[in-house]
Amino acid sequence: MPLHYYGLVHTLVCRSPATGALPEPARTGTGRGWNFVAQLASRPGQSPSAADREAALAAAIREARDGFARGDGWIAWQGETFRISLDACGHFADFIPWRDLPADSIDAQPRPPQCAPPADCRYLDFAGERRAHFADVRVTPASPEPRIELTLRSSALRGQPLRRLGSDDGGRTWRIADPE
Repeated sequence: MPLHYYGLVHTLVCRSPATGALPEPARTGTGRGWNFVAQLASRPGQSPSAADREAALAAAIREARDGFARGDGWIAWQGETFRISLDACGHFADFIPWRDLPADSIDAQPRPPQCAPPADCRYLDFAGERRAHFADVRVTPASPEPRIELTLRSSALRGQPLRRLGSDDGGRTWRIADPE
């Protein structure tokens, strides 16, 4: 079957009074009232053994523990992308490096033939050892919306591999700056 995946897939979802009216997130099987946060480590294979299932679950738990951050009134996911909710999982704002960084700040990698236009394979610039790492998340209460600040580190970035990210509008738009 084209585009069919056999294997174990783990998904991180959240639920709160703010998510009660949300429809069921696609492909999670969780039902209404849950919100999708992130896809965790998966393990391919049509019929995984008990040991494979146990190892995959342990890897997903480690990834969830390492990628999840929280503070007073907010939660964030720091994986290949950065996601933050300022309203108890009701909505998430995203920072996606290959979409939100200026193209001239990324050291683009060669693309395989299947990535010829119109395909969008910019995510490959942040694959493997070049993966984006987010850290130092700070949310400062402000009016009318909280201020978000964090750092991004990746060898995919031209020049300095570190950038400071910020948003004054709850993550709808992002400021990107070199470190001071």
